[in-house]
Amino acid sequence: MFTATVESFLTSLTSGFDPQCHKNYIPVCGSNGDTYQNECYRRLASCKQQRSISRVHDGPCSAGEFGLSESTLEWKEKPV
Repeated sequence: MFTATVESFLTSLTSGFDPQCHKNYIPVCGSNGDTYQNECYRRLASCKQQRSISRVHDGPCSAGEFGLSESTLEWKEKPV
């Protein structure tokens, strides 16, 4: 479950502290074609990259879904 707020994300990013997301693997597919470990990591990536990354669906992204090959798909534990 996503428990941090946008305010806490912004505060933590400006203070150099990464908010803690739980480590449970409940994959979500982001609109950028990346699979995130859970909803919290997707939201964190969106905030850190300062762009909208919406949830396309629950579960990992699949090959061909975004014109990607199987070898380019990987889930992200920590946003880049």
